[in-house]
Amino acid sequence: MIKLVIKLIALYSFAINSSFAFNPQTGVWVVDSELNGKPGRGIALDIQNNTIVAAIYAYDTSGQSTFYFGAGLITHNQSGPSVSTMELQRYANGRYFGSSDRTGSLVENSGIVRFEFTSGITGYVIFPGEEKKAISRFQFGYGWNSNSLFGAWAFTSYGSKGVTADVVVLSKLLGNTQNGNGVVSSSDNTFGCEHQIAGSNAWSVLCVKVDYNGNIIKTFKFFYSVNDGEGLSGTANSLDQGLIIRRIANQTFNGTGILFRADQSELIDASLLINALNSLVVK
Repeated sequence: MIKLVIKLIALYSFAINSSFAFNPQTGVWVVDSELNGKPGRGIALDIQNNTIVAAIYAYDTSGQSTFYFGAGLITHNQSGPSVSTMELQRYANGRYFGSSDRTGSLVENSGIVRFEFTSGITGYVIFPGEEKKAISRFQFGYGWNSNSLFGAWAFTSYGSKGVTADVVVLSKLLGNTQNGNGVVSSSDNTFGCEHQIAGSNAWSVLCVKVDYNGNIIKTFKFFYSVNDGEGLSGTANSLDQGLIIRRIANQTFNGTGILFRADQSELIDASLLINALNSLVVK
């Protein structure tokens, strides 16, 4: 199911962004054909500006686990995939858990790897000595279900009508619509979102903002991966604005960025607070 969702997201993302170059998402990537729930190969990517760094964890010819490191630039193509080619290097003799200070050394140059990214979360890889294989950003914390929508979200709409922003906390699970798998709403039921699993909007997320009489104020349609998404926004009859989505806190209200976070303080005995207030009264 997750693989199918990722592929459909990629098709839509590429369609609405075909006039823009893009960078792949930072995170853990997997080879689609090797994703079987057992230990295997994977890729950790970090992308900053036009530079991409890859750490590939795999195995050597003796069957021992190892890792390879590479870095390069991304070439952006508005009418095709974003491409990066880099030399992989393998290191050894570095620090292990509990060791004294040691410095790793280059063992070998292990060949050239080529990445072709067809969207921010899908693409292909050509490892040294191998054929082209499909890869995708690995989603292990969020499935295609209503629980994945809980949390705080920021919606930024842009276009000919200007720029508007909506920030909402989705905290309540309501019933499902005809084509969805469960509406998650704000506490006052004026904002709700749902994964679509059937119909013309299948594999997208639809959201609606209403007034207290149930009249539609704004609608949203988007696709997302983990904490980021893209799509369209507008009225009930027309989706004519671009849309950028960001999950700013998960369902336990822990922030997903670099600043916002839940209060980590521990509860104290309530009697201590009462005693403190009493001491003020005595004075």
